[in-house]
Amino acid sequence: MELSYKRHLEALEKLALRKGERTRIRLRAATTEVLDRVGYHRMRIAEISAAAGITAGSFYQYYTDKLQITLAVLDEFREFFAARQNLSFGGPAESNFDAIRRSNLRFLELVEQNTGLMRCLLQVTDDEPEFARRFHATSHRQNERIAAGLLKRLALPRDRLPAITVVVYALGAMMDEICRRLLVQRAADFRDLVDEVSLDTQALADVLAAIWYRSIYAPDSDSHPSPIAVAFGIRPLELSFVPTAQDGACESATLPVTTSIT
Repeated sequence: MELSYKRHLEALEKLALRKGERTRIRLRAATTEVLDRVGYHRMRIAEISAAAGITAGSFYQYYTDKLQITLAVLDEFREFFAARQNLSFGGPAESNFDAIRRSNLRFLELVEQNTGLMRCLLQVTDDEPEFARRFHATSHRQNERIAAGLLKRLALPRDRLPAITVVVYALGAMMDEICRRLLVQRAADFRDLVDEVSLDTQALADVLAAIWYRSIYAPDSDSHPSPIAVAFGIRPLELSFVPTAQDGACESATLPVTTSIT
């Protein structure tokens, strides 16, 4: 499956039957390219037009300004990202740890393939309230979808969904910050740390999956209630969890920090 939004647009252009439709798609692909190179604030109509192979005057036949085309690109990219993330979720036969790892790996790969657009998302979300509203609504629906899946795996009643959704928000914020510093901003201090411990994308997905897994499935007892139980009034029995072979072939509740790093 194609994870690069720009290459996705290039494939769509080849399928478009009408010239105007092809040009519109080519303009969106060009905008993606320029955003990746210079960012939203420094992007100019002339650069988009040149990258698309049309005159600057022709641009205005399709879009009014750089904000309109940027919002069009980002709206479509949000749906592109969410659709591919959703397809990464495993079925009920997949172990809990493997389901988390698969989803986290897909998230990292999507960010890695679209760093310019992810950087632009941060910029435009700060600058444009209406886009921020739509972006946060999409994120909320995605978090609720993940939480609903966890609720089913944990066999918890429906009224626990808000509490589990808050947990998903917290763990998602961890993912967002790591991707922001490592892949979008390319912060030298954090990249040096990651290089020092030899974490490639697959290994990083394993580490993050272990954190998710322990946060959600950590064993609980009356004498040692989990943070989730304390914060949300969940009885210890509800989150008690003894891993089985399906959950990573562990006989105890202690999960290795990684599964693929040697």
